[in-house]
Amino acid sequence: MTKTCTICGEEKELEEFHAMKTGKHGRHSQCKVCSNAKRSQRTKDARPSRYGITWDDYDRMLKEQDGRCAICLKDDPGMGRGVWSIDHDHETGKVRGLLCGYCNTALGKFEDNIANLTRAQAYLETR
Repeated sequence: MTKTCTICGEEKELEEFHAMKTGKHGRHSQCKVCSNAKRSQRTKDARPSRYGITWDDYDRMLKEQDGRCAICLKDDPGMGRGVWSIDHDHETGKVRGLLCGYCNTALGKFEDNIANLTRAQAYLETR
């Protein structure tokens, strides 16, 4: 089966549309390519300035990290996102690097607490 994307107007296979519980054939009206581009642009428009950096800074940081997460080294921002998380020190506001969504969430769960992270490492090493 096929479906026509409401953005690009191309007729594509259903697998090229994100699944959803409602909608025609249980798929979004926009193809994955258009949907991701739209989400990425929307996210890109608002992000770096929140952390006192420019998109040029962001691009430079990503290049310095070889296009990978500074922690897990994966080359995908993860969590269905089109951009990397801008990791920063919550006390000083200083930007530390770019992380995938999963690593950024993990640091947040540990509240950037090195003692907790160290205990987590020790726990994993003993199991």
